[in-house]
Amino acid sequence: MSKTNLSTVQSIFKFRKQIEESRAIVLKNSKATLSSEEEKLEELEQKKCTMLSAEENVNEDKVELSLYQLQVCEDYQAQLDGMIVNQTSEVEKILQKVEIDRDLLNSAAMDKKAVEKLRERRVAEDLKTKRRKEEKVESEIAIRVDAGKTRMVD
Repeated sequence: MSKTNLSTVQSIFKFRKQIEESRAIVLKNSKATLSSEEEKLEELEQKKCTMLSAEENVNEDKVELSLYQLQVCEDYQAQLDGMIVNQTSEVEKILQKVEIDRDLLNSAAMDKKAVEKLRERRVAEDLKTKRRKEEKVESEIAIRVDAGKTRMVD
């Protein structure tokens, strides 16, 4: 494996971090959309419950409705049922999208973590290389100083 330059690894890390951040934003937006769609579904179900309870009140009060009024109530109930089915389907689609976005975020986080570990290793290697060079220079200086003392003693 060829050694990559530290600045290259840092650039890759920065890019991976940006990808992770953008995936997090996408996931946040997907969750917000899911929440909104779930609220719409809840509202539809509430309307249906309200309509059914109103229908029960009419039956209990022994109020007679015309055939037209009964047909309007049944049509409205069928319309609400259809809207609930469609909204449930929409919520399920968005829920799947949230799961996909969550998986993409996890994948981006793992990629960033791998590059981060590579960067840390590269930094450690650079420090070791720097220390070796410093030790070599110090050894050369020590040898020269020692050689100079030896000459003075002679």
